Amino acid sequence: MILINAQAANHETEHFGPDAGTFNPERWLQGNPPEEIPSTGIQHFSFGAGSRACSGQLIASRLLYTALLRLICSFRIVASESEPPNTDYVDYNQFKSALVAIPRDFKVKLVPRDADVTMECMREAEARTRDAYVD
Repeated sequence: MILINAQAANHETEHFGPDAGTFNPERWLQGNPPEEIPSTGIQHFSFGAGSRACSGQLIASRLLYTALLRLICSFRIVASESEPPNTDYVDYNQFKSALVAIPRDFKVKLVPRDADVTMECMREAEARTRDAYVD
């Protein structure tokens, strides 16, 4: 079986520019005030490509977007000083022979942006899902 090296494809300098290995969301913006550059083609290869691409990638992307947006809006994410995340795109993988990326262990602290709003959200979520709990 032949598989695409998604990590290499997602850091291709011809597509992402000379700083492809650096987190740089501004590469997708232009103008003043900044506006998103219209996308063309495949923006990343995390779900594969062609006939072997993940058939659930649109659903997965929307679910990830929703979950991450909820986390970012609700909490400040503070990296641990003693065990910070490894953001080097080559070295972060815990198992070099793994087919998919498995990050090394790291610690973060989620600090509520508004503790009262967060607690109310948690209470509402618990009330909505109470019937799904197993005793």
